[in-house]
Amino acid sequence: MSNNKRTGSNEVIEKAPMKQRVLILAGVMGPIIYILNVMLGGIITPNYSHIENAVSELTQRGSPNIVVLSALFVLSTVLILFFGIAIMMRFQSQSRRVYTGGVMIVVYGIFAALLASIFPQDPIGGESTFPGTMHLVLAGLTAFLIMGLILLIGLGMDQRTGRSNFKLYSIITVILVFVFGASTPILIMKEIELLGLFERITQLAYLQWFVVFATYLLQQVPTE
Repeated sequence: MSNNKRTGSNEVIEKAPMKQRVLILAGVMGPIIYILNVMLGGIITPNYSHIENAVSELTQRGSPNIVVLSALFVLSTVLILFFGIAIMMRFQSQSRRVYTGGVMIVVYGIFAALLASIFPQDPIGGESTFPGTMHLVLAGLTAFLIMGLILLIGLGMDQRTGRSNFKLYSIITVILVFVFGASTPILIMKEIELLGLFERITQLAYLQWFVVFATYLLQQVPTE
């Protein structure tokens, strides 16, 4: 009976200690806290528009609520980092692709935490600073990290479990992230005031992927 569980196409995790279950749950909570924090920032930041303004403007240099919002952003990214550690622990000997994707999630968590704390965005049209420049560099690297890790894990899970639907779902997610993310510079150059909307679609695309993948893994963890 135990052999059937090990070879079943719907079973990814046979046994997991409670600490791994908690780490996987962090993959659900991190994105949710991030989204709620963006909503909170829009409420408490004067003259802020979710359609026109970038998320980074909530914690840009000189923002009135930078301490509170940055702290919550860092919390959300640390939780996602924990989720990456859970993936590394679970798939170290099961799938090199998924394991590498977990490593990339950890790196993403570190980069995202730096973006929300040490390297805030410079105010648009204001003086350029080193932290502001690093914000742009890390933001670009983070975009490639996100697309790469989603593809790797999607392909790895397909190879491991035969769930081609998850691979297709991951590919569609990457396409959405790329299309709406790549549109951002065009919107800025054309002075089209939809930067905030396109950025939020991009973020929701990969954040919901984290939640879906973490939820799937939680379903495979025995309750006893």
